[in-house]
Amino acid sequence: MKKSEQQIQQTTFDILNQSGYLYCKDVMSKDIYQYLTHAMLRKHAHTGFYSDGQIDNIMAHIDHDNSLETIHEQIWPKLETILGIELYPTYTYARLYSPGNYMTKHTDRPACEISVTVQLGRSHNYSWPIYMAGKPYYLAEGDGLIYTGCDIPHWRDICTGPEGYYSGQAFFHFVRADGDYACERGDLAARYPDKDTKSGGLYVNNVLDVLEVFPYN
Repeated sequence: MKKSEQQIQQTTFDILNQSGYLYCKDVMSKDIYQYLTHAMLRKHAHTGFYSDGQIDNIMAHIDHDNSLETIHEQIWPKLETILGIELYPTYTYARLYSPGNYMTKHTDRPACEISVTVQLGRSHNYSWPIYMAGKPYYLAEGDGLIYTGCDIPHWRDICTGPEGYYSGQAFFHFVRADGDYACERGDLAARYPDKDTKSGGLYVNNVLDVLEVFPYN
């Protein structure tokens, strides 16, 4: 007897809750991940190495960017279909790593209840793993992991890639629409720390607002 679509979707979400992460093939097309990687390489050419507040000596990063948020829009309905639940997008982030970088073991803030991390472009045919609950994942370019960032410890050991190596990673964060962190939709508190983001009076030009004006057919 074949399982219904609802049963399959619910099973997928159950697996995510049980394991904390799921591997996904071809989350992003080659032209898109190459575009994001080269955008950060161009930024690095102007800024050099710097700290983004979490990792020292990164090559570049992209934060709350229109291009990333447009990709966020595209991933949003696909992720809802995979998991069979309604989600709200919160924020996006991308980073370009180099040898010597590492990420300490951590869990994420509430705006990252359900996240997708995607491997962007990299050089030298060297794969630098991300660890999820102690298990290393060597992502192919364009592939990603869905994970429950608030619950699952994740990290990266020190990057030992060759001289001149770079590796891009993008992060797309969501919360459950009916969950405890639904108030994090749009990541308003982080975007506008000096404004009242709970009263509903603040207009925010993020993916939620754009889709209300220009909805997908």
